Amino acid sequence: MNIRGLQLEADESVLEILKENLRQVKAAFEVEKIAFEAARVRFERAAAALASAQTRFDGYASIASEQMKHIFRIPELETEILCGIFEAACPPHTINPWSMGQPTTVSSVKQRSITPFCLSAVCRRWRTVATTLGSLWNLIAIPYDSDNSAQTSRIIDYIKTVSKRSKMVDLAVIIGWDEVEDIDERNGCARIMATLAPLLQGVVSFELHVGCCGDWMNLFRRSTPRLETFFCMVSQPSDAMNDVPLSRYLPIAPKLAALRLQHAPLVPQ
Repeated sequence: MNIRGLQLEADESVLEILKENLRQVKAAFEVEKIAFEAARVRFERAAAALASAQTRFDGYASIASEQMKHIFRIPELETEILCGIFEAACPPHTINPWSMGQPTTVSSVKQRSITPFCLSAVCRRWRTVATTLGSLWNLIAIPYDSDNSAQTSRIIDYIKTVSKRSKMVDLAVIIGWDEVEDIDERNGCARIMATLAPLLQGVVSFELHVGCCGDWMNLFRRSTPRLETFFCMVSQPSDAMNDVPLSRYLPIAPKLAALRLQHAPLVPQ
């Protein structure tokens, strides 16, 4: 038996195994090296982006900090003073039914109608003061309804919010539906009118611009004990104007002082 030959053969076998293992490790190393290089490139890019962002932030923060030094901070005002300022920003809406000029439009009072919402969105204290000050929420301006259910729902939510915060006192309502050819055929308009119906008890001024007469006029068969001014402009003349006798509306309106109707047979009792 050639022991030396056997030992040499065993050594060569181990060497081959180790050689194969070395080859596999080298191959894995090359793969990881490529991945490492790619990660290093990404890391360097991220580090550069971070440094750039930090530089921009520090620069802007420095400018903002310098500007803040020159800002005069208004001290916290007493609630009574704040209420006075809010009420000055949201004066009661009034109409002159005898004026021969252009009637009020929803667009012309849009800023006034959204001002209370803007004031209540400034901070928590302003919101508390604004939402509890009923005199701010005395105007409901309803724009043209496209009969889109989502838009109608938003308008109804708006009406309910204003009426709740106003406590339904001294409300002024303006509806601009000149472009609606037939209100009775609009489901959205019917829903809005139904939402307005219970509010008539607290309405002092109602201004309505519509395309034609219709069953919607039955809204005004309800009592309106606080109504002082009523203005209804209908674009298209109605055959109902020729009816004798005319139907009667506004059955209970003891404070009604000014009435202006155009093509609208809304004759009060």
